[in-house]
Amino acid sequence: MPPDTPEEELDLTPAQRRRIDEIFARLDELDDHTVLGIAGDASRAAVRRAYFERVAEFHTDRFFRKKLGSYKAKLEAISQRVTSAYEALGLHDRHTPDEPRRAPLSPVPPAPADLAREKALAALKQQLAARHAEARRLLEESKKATAHGDLAGAAEACRKAAALAPGDRAIQDAFAAARLAADAAAAVALSRQAEFEERFGHWAEAARTWQRVVEARPDDARARERLANARAHAGDGRSGA
Repeated sequence: MPPDTPEEELDLTPAQRRRIDEIFARLDELDDHTVLGIAGDASRAAVRRAYFERVAEFHTDRFFRKKLGSYKAKLEAISQRVTSAYEALGLHDRHTPDEPRRAPLSPVPPAPADLAREKALAALKQQLAARHAEARRLLEESKKATAHGDLAGAAEACRKAAALAPGDRAIQDAFAAARLAADAAAAVALSRQAEFEERFGHWAEAARTWQRVVEARPDDARARERLANARAHAGDGRSGA
């Protein structure tokens, strides 16, 4: 497939594609020295250096976990041709008395640091996926609690889900709604408790309970008025037992 074909999504730059296509198209007609990009009288060191450069440029390990498409086969063919060119030159037999015989070099494997980074990213993605799955489970648990009238339990489940998935807007919105519902329900019960305390003249206790109602429902004018009244009575020394 041509390098500019839009249907093929690749992790290769246009320059890389052109370079691979040019080498691949001439692979059968290039001699061993040209494949390695060296002169016919290149020194042993120059040949070895050229070999490493070609392996580093074309070996598929360089593109670990990248989208290569049809270029993967081209890169493999070029890598094999580079290796065969190096071996065909017989440089591993051209040793001097002070230089031991060396076998042909294998392609350079991926760097350990790159592999470690890939593994760390994979582990992180797996951890995030597990946290999000648990958050979704807690959200379902919250819905069931709401259906059974346990608004406090629903809010608690949503709170845990929101902590696990701080970036999930839907879960954060669900937590906010559940908390408002739980606070509203608690405010009703607290209002009744405060009224009971007023009836028996326990004004200090009533003031503390009305304060909790106001915190749950800041816009409740009646609760604010009753709070002020309870505080006034408590300040007059009529707080009861």
